[in-house]
Amino acid sequence: PLNKAERALFVATISAHPHLRPADAACLTAFAQAMCNAYALAKKKDAQSISSREKVSRIAAMWAVKLRITTQSQVLPDMAGRKRANASASYYDQDHGDD
Repeated sequence: PLNKAERALFVATISAHPHLRPADAACLTAFAQAMCNAYALAKKKDAQSISSREKVSRIAAMWAVKLRITTQSQVLPDMAGRKRANASASYYDQDHGDD
């Protein structure tokens, strides 16, 4: 069961990412719990809390990637220029007359 903050993040994430399905509920629950734990640990300044926050933040980031809710994971490769047939040469492939 999610607490109030975790549930709010769960609902906000679903609202912002329509590609999520009911089958993603367990992963999204883990993401919401990890994010709320990271937020709570961010308020503490002792060494143990900082170490724990780093670990929990990595876990939250992993869930975000798996759920495809990061900005980078939402961009299609062909839209990012990786698979364009007519892509222009990169800056490094162009001759800039620096020789």
